[in-house]
Amino acid sequence: MGVNFEGIPSSLSIYPNPASSILNVKITSNKSEKILLKISDASGKSIITTGISVNDGITQALLNVEKSPAGVYYLNAEINGNSEKVPFVRK
Repeated sequence: MGVNFEGIPSSLSIYPNPASSILNVKITSNKSEKILLKISDASGKSIITTGISVNDGITQALLNVEKSPAGVYYLNAEINGNSEKVPFVRK
């Protein structure tokens, strides 16, 4: 599943969905920037928060969701004040 950030030339995709232990995050950007990644559960409780630096091109991040119980989660990615939320399932 992928999203494009409104007003900025970056995109994000996640796989596999559903995830069992590792969620792969692929970010494509045409400039260097910092991105804040947050995973929250369906109630909005933050499970994982991490910041990453991306460069021009493709950047991969691996997020360990193995200790989270099965259910629906949301990956929220924030770049320069713009954010996008992507749902995924932890099986």
